[in-house]
Amino acid sequence: MWLIFAGLLHLFGNNAGTAVILLSSLIIPVISWIVAVITAERAYISLDLPDKCVKGGELTGCINKSGIFSGVSCILVCENLFTGEIVRQKINLDADKINFTVETQYCGVIRVVLNDLRVCDIFGLFSWRIKKSASKRATVLPSAFDVNIKIMENINAVSDSGEYSITRPGSDNTEIHAIREYIPGDPIKNIHWKLSEKTDRLMVREFGLPAENKVLIIFEKPVIISPLELDGMAGALASVSLELSKENIRHDIIWKDMKKFELDGETNIELFYMEFLSESFSYALMGIDEARKQREYSHVIIISPNKPPEILEL
Repeated sequence: MWLIFAGLLHLFGNNAGTAVILLSSLIIPVISWIVAVITAERAYISLDLPDKCVKGGELTGCINKSGIFSGVSCILVCENLFTGEIVRQKINLDADKINFTVETQYCGVIRVVLNDLRVCDIFGLFSWRIKKSASKRATVLPSAFDVNIKIMENINAVSDSGEYSITRPGSDNTEIHAIREYIPGDPIKNIHWKLSEKTDRLMVREFGLPAENKVLIIFEKPVIISPLELDGMAGALASVSLELSKENIRHDIIWKDMKKFELDGETNIELFYMEFLSESFSYALMGIDEARKQREYSHVIIISPNKPPEILEL
């Protein structure tokens, strides 16, 4: 509109002053456009975010920019990878440092991404997308509560007993797990020569695997569950794991896609939370069926929002 007004002004005025106004109206936007293009190529955007935060605490991040002389805007995307919640917010970067706060109502790994970064000229006539992005993650730890765990003796697996796994072979040659036909690659020393002569086939021994006196925790999530319920389940898992660790009881955790993590110290606990809380579960793990297979564990704990009817069968 201004350019049309300047053209009409020069058309009717037809003097040096109106010519300067018209020429300036043409040159200044071009210069502004060139500056914005150069700025978009040389822009530097970074993102600062703490590595972890307690649930319910204040998770504050900072967006830094440099080499930019024009206006910049972006879309700040905050996604909880554990619960699947996503919040988007448009931010105008009108200063070199812009602080922002992320809600930590539920536990999980929060991924913060700067998307759709755009540079505008000083008049707001043109905008260009910056071919850069920034991303950071922060772990919001679940809230643990006091639990009293009493590990009762399990006659199926005691640390000093001679119990062996019935599902997996091992290397204890004092116990035979099974006898089967030879498969190329089997150790020659495992061949059962006497039985091979009687059957006219090569037969090998599979040795026993001693059952370990440790606990298996199965995290079973239904297909449909609210973020509040999922957060509560994670809190229960954290509480049970913390109490087992205090009692120096080794334990493994199984969750989505049969992923297993062995916990035996604080360092492993940190690594576990970073992996466990960064996944959005898409389907349930059949805890009871899986528990029946885990005979090498002395005890099985199932974290589930519902009490499975088959729990008494274990």
